[in-house]
Amino acid sequence: MNTSILRLITNERLSKYVVLAQGDVDKALDLYLFNLKVSSALFEVIGGYEIALRNSMHLTLEHAFSAEDWFDHVPFPWLPYEQRSLSTAKQQIRTRKKQPTPGRIVAELTLGFWCELAGSPYRDSLWIPHLHKAFPYKRLGRKVAYERLHDIRILRNRIAHHECILNLNLPAEHDKIIEAVGWICPRTRKWIEEFSSFSVRWQSRTC
Repeated sequence: MNTSILRLITNERLSKYVVLAQGDVDKALDLYLFNLKVSSALFEVIGGYEIALRNSMHLTLEHAFSAEDWFDHVPFPWLPYEQRSLSTAKQQIRTRKKQPTPGRIVAELTLGFWCELAGSPYRDSLWIPHLHKAFPYKRLGRKVAYERLHDIRILRNRIAHHECILNLNLPAEHDKIIEAVGWICPRTRKWIEEFSSFSVRWQSRTC
């Protein structure tokens, strides 16, 4: 085993894989590489889901409040997290010497922002009158929707931080993401299923 590779990965990060490999360091590195491959495949699917989610929510609320920049015209005060998210998105766009147009702001907002719009604080102001319409192909309660969106966000963040996800039931996680896209648009679900490389990569596991 090349010690320089181990030094760069760090013992702390590799330790989870060593446990999974029952102490075999070479096998642990194989598991580390496999984790990278399946994480990459899941991230592709999450990317498709994230775009579908934010655009469906955006279009729903644009129609509800009759404004492309609906986030500046909601008839209630944003909670601190959402307000910071909006301010940060606008500032980041200005930093790039661009005008913070509604389209750019929507693209800049984090997945966390969109997830929190389905949270309990916005139940009466957003979910009941408007936001449930962003999921036209599934009759959803707010709590069910929020829990699914939250779970996908947690998985996304774990992948983005290069964490080990092999302790999860990844085929089930993949199917949950695909199902959530189907709540928004069955045709988009089918498209994502067709380009997803997750199943092939998952079945390639040899370690």
